[in-house]
Amino acid sequence: TSLVLQTIYLPLMCKTQSPSEIVIEGGTHNDKAPSFHFMQTTWRAWLAQLGLEIKLELKKPGFYPKGGGLIIANLQPCQTINALNAVTPLKNRFEILSAIANLPEHIGQRQLRQAEIRLETVTRDISSHMERWTSCTGSYLAITIDGQVPTLFDQIGLKGKPAEKIAHEVCDKALFHYEQGAC
Repeated sequence: TSLVLQTIYLPLMCKTQSPSEIVIEGGTHNDKAPSFHFMQTTWRAWLAQLGLEIKLELKKPGFYPKGGGLIIANLQPCQTINALNAVTPLKNRFEILSAIANLPEHIGQRQLRQAEIRLETVTRDISSHMERWTSCTGSYLAITIDGQVPTLFDQIGLKGKPAEKIAHEVCDKALFHYEQGAC
C-alpha cells in the first residue's frame, strides 16, 4: 500500500485543483516497503514540512504476504512546495508500539519489554503501548524518536524469530540513528 501511495501522491497533489481521497488495499506492514506507521509518522511529517498536506488512516492492517489491509489517504492540492529546513536534532524522547494480530499476548509483551529495557539505557522518557489487531496474523514493533519530524524505526515479526530479537534489531537501528545526532 505504501509503495502505491508513494507512486501516485505527488501528481495528485501538484497537478490537480481539488482534494483526492485514495483507498488502497493490500499489505500495510511488510519487510520490503515502508509500513503504514512509518508513512503516518515520519513520511507524512516530512511532507508537511514541504507544505504537502496528507491525512492517512489505517482502516485494517494487513501483514505480508497475505495482505488484506486497507488504508485511506486524503490529499490536499498544493501549488508550491516549501524549502526544507531540517536542522533541529532529535529529542531524548522515545515511543514504543508493540502490536500483535491473532497471536499470543506474551509475544507483544516480550517485544515491548525488551525494547523498554534497551531504551532505558539512554533515557527514562519513554512511552509505550501495546495494540491487538484482529484482521490479520503477525506482530509488529515500532520505535519513534521525537523531533522536528518524528523518526520511526520498525520491523514485522517473522515466524521462528523470537520477539526479543525483533526488539533488539529495531532498537539497534533507532539507537544508531539517535546517537548520530541527526535531525
